[in-house]
Amino acid sequence: MDLRKYNNGMPLQLSLIDETKEVDEVKDRVFLTTEELAIRWRKSIKTIYNQRGRKQGAPFYKINGSVLYDLNDIIKYELDNFFNDKGAVNG
Repeated sequence: MDLRKYNNGMPLQLSLIDETKEVDEVKDRVFLTTEELAIRWRKSIKTIYNQRGRKQGAPFYKINGSVLYDLNDIIKYELDNFFNDKGAVNG
């Protein structure tokens, strides 16, 4: 899913994209740690741990014992869980 339409055509990932090169979707992925996600969402780290333990919250990867969140998955999760002033989901 290309999420650029939600940011006026600009990439939502933190990586720099050189338009002259081919984009490798796997290599150019940006991951957040649990601590970085907690800062982004203004939640405690323990809240993120608890959500993960209850199988709630954003999807994550567990690689060599480290828990990582793909930034594109986080953005999609945020958009899917956005409610406007009428309570309707925009996602």
